[in-house]
Amino acid sequence: MKVTAYEGPKTITRGDFETIEIGIGRSAAAQGMILDVLTNTIYPDKISAIWREYGCNAMDANIEAGMHDLPIEITLPSSRASEAVIRDFGDGMSEEQMTEVYCMLGESTKRDSNAVTGTYGIGAKAGYAYGNMFTVTTWHKGKRTIYQFFRDNGRLKMTKVSVTDSNEKSGTEVKVPVRNEDLEEFHQKAESVFRYFKVKPVVGGWPSAPKDQHVFVEPLGDRVSALAFAEIVSLHATSA
Repeated sequence: MKVTAYEGPKTITRGDFETIEIGIGRSAAAQGMILDVLTNTIYPDKISAIWREYGCNAMDANIEAGMHDLPIEITLPSSRASEAVIRDFGDGMSEEQMTEVYCMLGESTKRDSNAVTGTYGIGAKAGYAYGNMFTVTTWHKGKRTIYQFFRDNGRLKMTKVSVTDSNEKSGTEVKVPVRNEDLEEFHQKAESVFRYFKVKPVVGGWPSAPKDQHVFVEPLGDRVSALAFAEIVSLHATSA
């Protein structure tokens, strides 16, 4: 999304006094604190942030690939598969793009278009707000590459796990491990976030269900909402 920078009023200085530019401290402690603020403290509702930030990024990826009406896919976490998953069907990401988007705060590829949502270069790191680790898989130009993101003594890091040939559709998938006590809240927050998406996601989360049983998230109406679907998953898991 295009953003117009506020330059403020013109400043008048007198004399030959030195002007010092404000920046971030060079010490590891100072940089670590700023990183924590921009990837953790900034999100008071950390579970909603997972769905919102990665959901918007996924929709942006579809839009940038020319597929404005193609829904993204999300998978609700369950006791059998305790991960929140968001998958887009954009062009996927090269290693250079991964490094720029996921490893650099403030870097964004979306500042030249109003068709997409992202702009600040922060949302891709939202996984750190909830936990210490998440996984990103990207399908790009016939390759499937998996990256692991984790905290190491307070420092945020990325490592490449594997690269294999793949015939799957291009795109990117984010997986965030979910604690068992947060499963219900992840289901509830999924509905509250995705009800406002113009193109509603396809929802999974029933491990034994065939893929054609996925449904669209709808806040009201004839289709099943994310929360109602989550209740079906819970009932199914209990009776299995």
